[in-house]
Amino acid sequence: MASTHDHRTAAHRVRLPLRVGITGGIGSGKTTVAGEFLRLGFPVIFADEIAKSIADSSAAVRRQLIRILGRDAYRANGRLNRSVVASRIFSDPRLRRRMEAVIHPRVEREVDRLFRELGRRGECLAFVEAALIFEAKMERMLHAVVVVDAPAAKRLARVRRRDGVEHEAVRRRMANQLPAREKRSRADVVIRNNGTRAQLRAQVRFLAGLLHSTAHEH
Repeated sequence: MASTHDHRTAAHRVRLPLRVGITGGIGSGKTTVAGEFLRLGFPVIFADEIAKSIADSSAAVRRQLIRILGRDAYRANGRLNRSVVASRIFSDPRLRRRMEAVIHPRVEREVDRLFRELGRRGECLAFVEAALIFEAKMERMLHAVVVVDAPAAKRLARVRRRDGVEHEAVRRRMANQLPAREKRSRADVVIRNNGTRAQLRAQVRFLAGLLHSTAHEH
């Protein structure tokens, strides 16, 4: 699939595996779509899980995040106190940007390493699922970006049902991400997740076939 983003170099476009990002607003269903690609047998890197692992396991990151967010950002067992962190960064964009400056470069390096490892294993197509591909400028290391989109009301209802949080808390999280319209405008492909699971799977299967054919052309 030819990229629409000029800053991706020609060398980047042909290096295997074909690197495809999956993103979307909170509650859009991007993790469900990533799971469908995984079910079809394609490797998927889950960047948000990498971020959690780094926050929990890196002593250097722990020290920096405590300086930014306070000592109670971590629990007694050494793991990030995600409820405390969420309440702070979603109400203070400055804190969120400082935290992301610590986490995002490390996540990007690990994602790149995993893509390279998949290439050495002979994979021709691989995916990374991440909430903040555009916000973290991760699209620079990708050949294409798939945006999963759904109406705001459906997204809000999904998150409230999934996380058991209040309406206003979900609104704050949504406000801290790029608007859905901008994500769609920057996408190479948009998957509409406003129907049934069967309809979503059909879209994923169709796209998987196109991407797999494109990867083999290289």
